Amino acid sequence: MGKKIKDPEQKIEMINRTTLSKEILNKMVEDSTQALVTFSLPIYYWTQAQQYENNAAKLKKLARSYIKTKLSNDDIYDHKIGRYALLIYQIILNNGKLDKLANNLFKITVNG
Repeated sequence: MGKKIKDPEQKIEMINRTTLSKEILNKMVEDSTQALVTFSLPIYYWTQAQQYENNAAKLKKLARSYIKTKLSNDDIYDHKIGRYALLIYQIILNNGKLDKLANNLFKITVNG
């Protein structure tokens, strides 16, 4: 994803930061404040797509859920829904096994 870190201490720090970030994002998505949940869901879907980039079944389920819950009801500009849809599209396209779904996600996003 990014630059390779060689220093063991920096690797540990990066892992700790990533773990903390995921924990915070999970708490945001599960919060009782609807505005916070609405704002954080597109980011959550994108991070899940990153986590499962090599798992076609999970990516398929995730993309279908994103299309159904975020792209079908909301303005793609609200909460950067369209931006995260394109980031998810890129991950799905790179998987190589879900081209039809990737194209569908792209069409829905672009035609908004």
